[in-house]
Amino acid sequence: MDREQQIRQLQLDLGEARADSAVISVMPERLSTGDRARLEQEIHDLRQELLQVRERHRSAEERCALLERQLNQAEFWKAQDAVSESNDLQSQELMLERLTVMVGGGDNPRPRGNGLLLTPKLAVTMSYVVQKSDADVWVRRGPHKVNAELIETFPSATPTIGDESPYPSVSLLKVGVPMTDTRGGLELDRRPDLGSRLLLMAYTDIEGTGRVGPSSCMLTVAGRYGEWIRVEGSLEQGVGGAPAMDIASHRIVGLVAKTRTDRTGGLLVPLTALGALRYTLFD
Repeated sequence: MDREQQIRQLQLDLGEARADSAVISVMPERLSTGDRARLEQEIHDLRQELLQVRERHRSAEERCALLERQLNQAEFWKAQDAVSESNDLQSQELMLERLTVMVGGGDNPRPRGNGLLLTPKLAVTMSYVVQKSDADVWVRRGPHKVNAELIETFPSATPTIGDESPYPSVSLLKVGVPMTDTRGGLELDRRPDLGSRLLLMAYTDIEGTGRVGPSSCMLTVAGRYGEWIRVEGSLEQGVGGAPAMDIASHRIVGLVAKTRTDRTGGLLVPLTALGALRYTLFD
């Protein structure tokens, strides 16, 4: 029985007692003065307790309403953060696309791989993309295709990943006609932390179209392999030399050196390797 029912029952009992006490000639011993006082005190105590319960209930409702408002605000800002992150990723993707170039050689109009535009006059790629023996090396970004010269190659270590093929070295290309200015966009970073999320940009064959176009994806740093950066994520064919940016620092951390045969990951050469190149990058 709840408090209100108890109060109503006691009030009924007290009412009956008062009615009976008025007819003393019929039942003078029905309710004594002490019993009436006890019932009145119990009703008073229950009413006070009921007021306290109602006050606690009101406070609990107010607290629930406050928590619901805080939860709604948290969900709102979470959604806003998601939008901001999406917008930030889009801006990073556009910036990275501006710094990514296709690299090829000879009369073949299709690129052999990708590279990173370090300055308007210099690009870096992997040495397997172009060789010193190649004639008419070129770089292209969008419709702009210009001749380039292989000026330096840095021999690196040669670890393997499940096969005997050595990893390539880094090659520096001098662009014949300066391309888009990279100042204010390009920042190089040291080795990223384990678990870092990277944004990759490359020019690859767009399936079903017969053309080459920009292709981006997210990678996760899974560890290291010697001096190389091990990554997990979808790496399509033709992404060799493509740059990867740490989305937290907004800085370039490496170039794709090799992919697994199942295209689920691979290795990046860290851009700290550029320190071994003798050519002054920003000359």
